[in-house]
Amino acid sequence: MWLLLGWWCGVRAEEPVPPPAFVLPRTVDAVVCVVGDRVITRSDVVMEEALAARDPSSVPPWSRRDRTALERLVDAAVLRLAAGDVSVYRPGEGDVLARVDRLRGREGPAATMAFLARWGLDEGGLQALLYRRMVVERFVVRALSTRAAAAGRRLEVGAEGWDAEYDALVADLRARTAIRSVSAEAP
Repeated sequence: MWLLLGWWCGVRAEEPVPPPAFVLPRTVDAVVCVVGDRVITRSDVVMEEALAARDPSSVPPWSRRDRTALERLVDAAVLRLAAGDVSVYRPGEGDVLARVDRLRGREGPAATMAFLARWGLDEGGLQALLYRRMVVERFVVRALSTRAAAAGRRLEVGAEGWDAEYDALVADLRARTAIRSVSAEAP
């Protein structure tokens, strides 16, 4: 009996195994830029375009319609790196929820749910996205106010000179940040 079992196992082990089904690879998303340790993908750029219309802001980089979505995201990543985890830039939970409510109020619940579904987000994902935007806004307002005060001036959001001050701030920070754009033709 053991001989028969051994023979059967040997035969079974030698049976050809069908090859796995061959599936052609496809691109799901692509990296377009790396800022410090932050990866920006094509889908991030498209989402920024969609979110810019739904979550307007008077604070750069989000307010800068003269910049592409990718340029705004690169600026935001540079600013977010500079802001770090300093508590003064962190919005409270109530502030984030109010921003979510503002977005929902503009769009209505059905449109907000469709937006979340389109981008694979849930309520927590939307809160995290808006939190990141708010940290950048708070950093920009504080940094520009501090720069203006150091020069003996007062600068308010949207005031004349605001964009020039913002451009100078971002230029300084970009010069100190590793930014690598990825070519679409690169393998």
